[in-house]
Amino acid sequence: MNNSGLDTMQMEQKDTTEKPKPIEKVSIIISKGSLEAVYPGLIMANGARMEGIEATLFFTFFGLESIIAVFKSLVQQRGVLRFVE
Repeated sequence: MNNSGLDTMQMEQKDTTEKPKPIEKVSIIISKGSLEAVYPGLIMANGARMEGIEATLFFTFFGLESIIAVFKSLVQQRGVLRFVE
């Protein structure tokens, strides 16, 4: 193999060592209804936002149970739910 063949191989190797692109967006799926399962997702989303990364939280049907429970307790404390039920 001549010297020009080695130069081509070295150039190809340099192209593969590019820096990876920074993460711009993250999606977090919350699939359980307990508050202990929701907190890690909220903490990770908050950490991503602090780093300038767009964070999206997706709650499955089971994950929504925790949000509905918290909302229901807040509404009950304010006395609004008695008119709804």
